[in-house]
Amino acid sequence: ECKILRQNGYEVYYQEWQAAYEFTAFVEYPKGKIHSYEEFFKTVFNLLGIQHRKTIIKKLIKYETGDAEIQLYEDVKYVRNLSVRKAVLTTNPAFRFSHLDLQEFDPIMDGQKIGKAKPHPQGFLKILKQWRLKPQEVLMVGNDVDCDILPAQELGLKTALIHRLGKP
Repeated sequence: ECKILRQNGYEVYYQEWQAAYEFTAFVEYPKGKIHSYEEFFKTVFNLLGIQHRKTIIKKLIKYETGDAEIQLYEDVKYVRNLSVRKAVLTTNPAFRFSHLDLQEFDPIMDGQKIGKAKPHPQGFLKILKQWRLKPQEVLMVGNDVDCDILPAQELGLKTALIHRLGKP
């Protein structure tokens, strides 16, 4: 994204862009004020104190929905076919993965539905409440120790850490 920005006359570099992007995703989006890519990127630009043009917003959206589009890992494709209840718990904005067919997952809890960024316990607790299950009856499968495994264990859920390419 920074390359696209610099090619279009913006003096923005990785760390500042990444910080504003993550602040928007993990702090601003869960507040419920952002409902689209356009609003998302406008918020990032505002945080950086940079004027945005509609053309650059469109280019960033095209990049995110094209080259950088979120895809399912092969192991998730396998999990889809298991005959167990499945949910998605993420801070990622729902519009970032709305193109994926996730009908097997219910509920899908993103940052706005939780009202907080993961690993806040509220997301885990909302799923337990919806499913009417006790923590020890649920397996949390995740790829991040700090955001998935430890918070789930603190609530009493069973956990499984995914390793891909030798990394959690």
